[in-house]
Amino acid sequence: METLDSFRNKLNSIEEIDDYDEKMAQEIFIIFKNSNENWENDDVIVQNVKNWSKLKNITHINLFKCIKNQSTNKKYACLLGFLYRWGIGIASDQEKAFHWYKVSAEIGDSLGQNELGSCYDYADGVDMDMSKAFYWYHKSALAGNAFGQHNIGLCFRLGIGTCQDDCQAFFWFQEAAKVGHRGGQTELGQCYSNGYGVKQDLRKGYYWLCRAATAGNTMAQSLVADRQQYGLGTFRDIHEAIKWHRKVIQAMEQPEYPKLIWLFQQDL
Repeated sequence: METLDSFRNKLNSIEEIDDYDEKMAQEIFIIFKNSNENWENDDVIVQNVKNWSKLKNITHINLFKCIKNQSTNKKYACLLGFLYRWGIGIASDQEKAFHWYKVSAEIGDSLGQNELGSCYDYADGVDMDMSKAFYWYHKSALAGNAFGQHNIGLCFRLGIGTCQDDCQAFFWFQEAAKVGHRGGQTELGQCYSNGYGVKQDLRKGYYWLCRAATAGNTMAQSLVADRQQYGLGTFRDIHEAIKWHRKVIQAMEQPEYPKLIWLFQQDL
């Protein structure tokens, strides 16, 4: 994960660039790349890009144009795909997003490879093809991208585009978890908790779920709350369980009614 000083140094180095479009494109690229290296989800990355646009007083349309004008430089291909996918400065166009992710993937960009896998996985701009989704997730994972490692872990865990293999799933979730990917930490916690691909260890399961929950993963927060409520892998702690359940309910558009009822009963 990149340090704040390193991030600032990258932005400061751009001041020497004279061409406006190139300078803006470089800045947007660094915001995008840094967000991905911190394993943020797409909603957060979209907001980070929009916040930068507001800070620089540049419209989303002009932001898009700055990147489009640099499209001969293939390092911007994945970012261009992202802008098309989420409709930032341009109408959302999944087919064009797919095109630019493909350009990015084919030059070896591990993030582009993961995004291309996602396009095949969810039929975004292309026909669904789980074998191709698996192929590109695997390429991304082998290149060290934690998004790809998490997704290939899910493929092995659920038998998507390949044979179901809990040991392989555990391996890839562990790789993603080690570098701070919250989804990977959550799945690793589930592997330990349920004995998927590894000997069951409730304490280790709880440890990894706590790591993910503390970092903001809603699923992990819900699982941690359950474990504290029932004393699974940790001491039973109703007060902590209430705290985590409340966090989850506040984050959800449609909270789970059994948990709402349980929380209400604790307040009586």
